[in-house]
Amino acid sequence: METALVSTAPAPLPRTTAPCAPRGFTLVELMITLTIAGVLLMIGVPAMDRLIRSNRLTTEANQFISALHTARAEAARLRGPVTLRPLGAGAALGGAAPDAGWDSPGGYAIVAEPRPFQDLNRDGDFLDPGEMSPVNPAILRSFPALSRATLVRQQDADNLMVTFAPNGMLQTRAMQIRMCDEGSPECRQITVSPAGRVTVVRVAYSGG
Repeated sequence: METALVSTAPAPLPRTTAPCAPRGFTLVELMITLTIAGVLLMIGVPAMDRLIRSNRLTTEANQFISALHTARAEAARLRGPVTLRPLGAGAALGGAAPDAGWDSPGGYAIVAEPRPFQDLNRDGDFLDPGEMSPVNPAILRSFPALSRATLVRQQDADNLMVTFAPNGMLQTRAMQIRMCDEGSPECRQITVSPAGRVTVVRVAYSGG
């Protein structure tokens, strides 16, 4: 009779996993990361500042151009002269010369100039009843002051009003101004021709 053999080998020990290495940054890795971040900030912050200044200058130039177009359209609608002019602290309206420039803290405004005679019923006769009274100048729309960082350079320093006739042409002299920012390499040169046409081009900032 055969007898079964019983193995006396020891049972295998259960597997144990190796302890996980601690996760995180070493002091050297942290210092390298902070150094790289500092370099990137030194490169990016000036570029971002120039972008902000350029966008602000573009916004203010576009607002001024929009005001010119609006004044011209209002002159045609009202069939009378309409002026875009700065608003100084004590500036009188109605053809009086402004006491401040385009960078006045008071901003600037579209003003309907007074007309001694109005053809209210548009029959070609200015002597109808009620059409003899003069109309006082009225502010149609005002605009906030330009940013303090915006520099305005004007070719004709004495030409501080732009008056459009009902036919869209200028009643004042042609005007050319530059809006610049010391932090931006470009200016916006805005020109109003005698025909009332408004154009804008980018020119280099000369610092003057």
